[in-house]
Amino acid sequence: MDKNIIYCATFSVVVAGTTWTYAETRGGTDFDRWNESDVRVLSYNLHGDLDPQSLSENGFSRVISAVDPDIVIFQEVSGSYDDAGEFANWLDHQLPQNSWEVHVGISAGVRTIVGSHYPMSMQEQDTIPESSTRGVTMCLVDLPNDVFETDVYILGVHFKCCDYPGDNEKRQKSADAIATWMGDARLQGRHIDLPWGTPMILTGDMNLVGGPQPELSLLTGDVIEESYYCSDIKGDWDNSDLLDVAPVDLNTGNDYTWQGSDWYDPSRLDRFMVTESVMNIANKFVLNSDTMSSYELNQLGLNSSDTLPSVTSDHLPIVLDFQPSQQLASCSSDINGDGIVSITDLLGIIDSWSPNGDCCPGCQGDVDGDLAVDVSDVLQVVGNWGVCQ
Repeated sequence: MDKNIIYCATFSVVVAGTTWTYAETRGGTDFDRWNESDVRVLSYNLHGDLDPQSLSENGFSRVISAVDPDIVIFQEVSGSYDDAGEFANWLDHQLPQNSWEVHVGISAGVRTIVGSHYPMSMQEQDTIPESSTRGVTMCLVDLPNDVFETDVYILGVHFKCCDYPGDNEKRQKSADAIATWMGDARLQGRHIDLPWGTPMILTGDMNLVGGPQPELSLLTGDVIEESYYCSDIKGDWDNSDLLDVAPVDLNTGNDYTWQGSDWYDPSRLDRFMVTESVMNIANKFVLNSDTMSSYELNQLGLNSSDTLPSVTSDHLPIVLDFQPSQQLASCSSDINGDGIVSITDLLGIIDSWSPNGDCCPGCQGDVDGDLAVDVSDVLQVVGNWGVCQ
């Protein structure tokens, strides 16, 4: 069993003909954080229907209050809203126990925003090279130093929908750009440098329909347009694939996040893809008020209709709880991520030899970050020989 995933059994207690779940017997719900210190992330396609200027109670406000997130990533925000202060004020009103910061992404008719009640830095609206007309809304969230050893890097996306000619090519361009950017983040000296072992969460409405390759590129780092974005590169710190977290409705087990239409069946369009090697995944779920018990609705302050398309959005919110986990030894010379600098890493440098300064983030042999794989990288590997500390 994966050590980073904890399975929670649900069972019932029957007394005098009345049935309670275990969560009910302890006065909570299955949607609660498992640990008080878990960081909660909410990703939600708003279908362009949230008005941040309106502070009156509605389905969106009840959903946000019920989830009580630390970080939010909203997609399909109306492009006419470009004031981060308005969204921060709206979040402050719904969750008054914290003060919120908001980073607003590119407008392409609609936009993606990231909000956090922790400070944010390294704010970007797109990758380098660029991804697509909607960009990638990114920032580093500064988690409390007295609780966590690292911060968390958020990448919020909203890929082109549908399966018309050219749609999948646009999604592939975004996937290539993001895979390159996340690989770049792990390697020093290029467009973005993250501290070693910083958890990364890629989330949003990915619209992964019309062919499997964009999803494979995101998860495995298999870049298609290598001449433009650079060669294949893994996204996780241990040189492995990203984890597709795949939350489900805790009452039904359904994994769909888009609720369907007259022409298409419900589908899992909204995703969390994460660097599993430096995270402990806790609770995760798709929030669907229509499948909740009256007890759950009452505890969470929801109406059964709050997540229906007629009230809020045609997408369901997805939620991920996690804690950073500094399990990896920090060692930039460990090219293959096995925790040891050895002959395997030296062979990796030789295999990606490129002394002319034209290396890109895919050249993992470039351990010193000077865009060349040469003698200086060999010397650094030899200098760090042995078990990583």
